[in-house]
Amino acid sequence: STPPGNYTNTFVITAVANSIPYTITYNANDGHDGQDTSNMPVSPEQEIVDATTPTITLPSNVPTREGYIFKGWCTVQVADDAPCANGAEYQPGTNLPVDYTTNNIALYARWVGLSNITFTAGNNIEVLMVADSSENYKPYYIATGESKTFNNAIPDTKYIVTVVPEANYKLDTWSGGNKGLSGLENDTLLTTNYIVPASTTTTLTATGTSGTYDNKMKDLTLASCPASGINVTDERDNKSYTVANISGNCYMLSNLRLDSGITLDSTYSDINPNGVTYEDPTTGASVTATTFTTPTEAWTSSAQDYYCKAIMKHYDQNNGSTEYVNEYYYNWYAAKANPYQCANPASSTNATATNDSYSLGSVCPKNWTLPTYQSMLLPGDLWDSGNNPGMLTLSTNFVSGVHGGFGFWWSSVRDDNSNADYQTFIGINTFRNHMSKQHGLSARCIMRSS
Repeated sequence: STPPGNYTNTFVITAVANSIPYTITYNANDGHDGQDTSNMPVSPEQEIVDATTPTITLPSNVPTREGYIFKGWCTVQVADDAPCANGAEYQPGTNLPVDYTTNNIALYARWVGLSNITFTAGNNIEVLMVADSSENYKPYYIATGESKTFNNAIPDTKYIVTVVPEANYKLDTWSGGNKGLSGLENDTLLTTNYIVPASTTTTLTATGTSGTYDNKMKDLTLASCPASGINVTDERDNKSYTVANISGNCYMLSNLRLDSGITLDSTYSDINPNGVTYEDPTTGASVTATTFTTPTEAWTSSAQDYYCKAIMKHYDQNNGSTEYVNEYYYNWYAAKANPYQCANPASSTNATATNDSYSLGSVCPKNWTLPTYQSMLLPGDLWDSGNNPGMLTLSTNFVSGVHGGFGFWWSSVRDDNSNADYQTFIGINTFRNHMSKQHGLSARCIMRSS
């Protein structure tokens, strides 16, 4: 109301901004005018009132579409399975920054297609094992000639896959589509990861070919044990494994499968070449043992409670369950390759430190052994160690004749007359504790540090 002119007085001018209305449009971007999509947000007019924090909180709705998974809201329209490369992406419930150059904002749903992945165990494959990360690494066992299909698998889901060829066979690579960077990280490793691609229906088949791997477990060194994994042969029975460097140690990525009735000595096994000498509790005679024979006695109700007598079991029946096939369980005396048998092996009183000290080493190959309590793996080592193919936690336990549902591995460490230390995996969690020496657990070997 003041006319134009020159003034010497001081004027205070206050600008009062109006609220700025923004219209957000949520586009289903499914190519069918939304007919396949549900749970879409509405598109109300929203206002920015505080000009110092120009953001809008997006609705928390997560749209659904049959056969696809919603990945986020993109500020530009993209095709199915494509990234939001030329725009910005926002998740439901997060803040969307806005400016004052426009009051109409379009957001487009970004979709990736679900996949159907089938794993098949072909010829000369004893068992194929798959751990599903979307199910907390739930284990699945696939016997020779059988298949397992994961329907509607979410893209980028990881499966840790281990191939167990028959003795004197090795993996003849995988056949099928979606290998390489878009699927199998390595189609020659016995243990590797499979990363689910988008919008795929494929069957991956593992078959075995006659032969063994040139890399022998007893000859491997830490320098030749890469983080990316390497296939090796155990010369004692010509079975094969993948091993990898994880956090500075070389570990087997699956369980030892050394069967019963095999005599171990220092040539190929973790056996003290000097042997051990003890007094036979029955005859009183002095005995020097330089070899250990893996137990052949059947694990029965009368032979499952031994604290100081070696016993083991090969559990090769699935009884209609996909979780229990071809596992090998050792009580602590068997895992420690201890030839001594006390007078009353069912009594923990006789499992003294002296009797336990007659261990020849372990059932592991030469230059390998059972881990100490300190060298057992931690969760971060299992899932976040660079390029290694991942530690397959598939295992259960044969505790007092009852087949359990977790993974249990012996350590080399005695706890007391009754117990020894062990490690257990439950999904992606791991714990270290002690357990009765009489129980049957798996063996997972680590390369000796010296």
